[in-house]
Amino acid sequence: MIRGSAVVVVVLVFAAGGVGAGTQPDATSPSWSPDAGQVAFAYVDSSKFRIVAAPAVGSGPIRTIYAARNADGCCDPMQWGAAGRILFVTNYTLMSLPAGGGKPTRLFSSTPWFILSPNREVAALTDGCGCGHAPDAVGLVNISGGKPRVIAKPAKASDEIDSFSPDGTELVFTRYRAVNDGPVGQPILMAAHIGGGAAVPLSKSGLLGSASLPAGARQLQWSPDGHWIAFVVGLKLEVVSTAPGTPRVLATHFGADAFSWSPDSTLLAYDCCSNKPTRSLMTVDPQGTHRTVLWNDRSLHYLNEDSLDWPQWSPDGSKLVFMARSGPGYPPIQIWTVGADGSGLARIG
Repeated sequence: MIRGSAVVVVVLVFAAGGVGAGTQPDATSPSWSPDAGQVAFAYVDSSKFRIVAAPAVGSGPIRTIYAARNADGCCDPMQWGAAGRILFVTNYTLMSLPAGGGKPTRLFSSTPWFILSPNREVAALTDGCGCGHAPDAVGLVNISGGKPRVIAKPAKASDEIDSFSPDGTELVFTRYRAVNDGPVGQPILMAAHIGGGAAVPLSKSGLLGSASLPAGARQLQWSPDGHWIAFVVGLKLEVVSTAPGTPRVLATHFGADAFSWSPDSTLLAYDCCSNKPTRSLMTVDPQGTHRTVLWNDRSLHYLNEDSLDWPQWSPDGSKLVFMARSGPGYPPIQIWTVGADGSGLARIG
């Protein structure tokens, strides 16, 4: 997925466990339930997929929620929303599935990507291919259904999702000028109220901390408490106080856009080693004084399907869930959890 002029690292996940793998399917796209008791993910092979839910801790049955024969593009991203709904994209279509099982509801077509609002009730989505070859728009839809709203834009503009404001009332996105099937010029950060109205430049939105952002900031994420904004500039992961403050570099050589705030706003999790053969997750505090590599097992290789996939914190902030290969070569992809302090590394699927 191309994000303007950003340098993006994409990890390809091969169906059926990858080159040289056996018959076990890959596990992919994990997401926590709102009560942190379960993790939903998908098993995918070359011709079919099934979405399952497993206990987040301990042993227990893995329950199949939904299965289909067509595995084209499923199921990245996938998020467990509010009101007992699980959202996923398959074949460029956003679907909403009852977590207890049943028939999914089609929410939006022609989209490769979405994120959820802080209360998990609204999905922000890309309207287009998300590939940088044609102008995209961004839209909003309630996870339970209803008419989507595509945010109006100029004809020669391409919009890309960044994040929601901490209170979930505003969607922040980046607008590029699109010429000859690609973005050109300096992008503009924009904000749109989820209830309606025209989008405005972020600098005129009144959102806390927007005046402290440097030129070129992208992939903005406010901390849940609204005290910080994390963002990417070039190949650096930075953070700035909304007090306001001066930006601080937290990571350099940051070749991916994958990072996320803990629910209590005390830590950021990110892919620390995207340019190394063995990849892991790391946490860092906003002051940049405390860093923890969450595992040092060289045989366990962190994976993400797309460089924009955010690390998935449990709702209580105690753990993260992630995809990984364990062992040499291309064994089937598995789902693992690990404590925010690096303890309790465990496989769940």
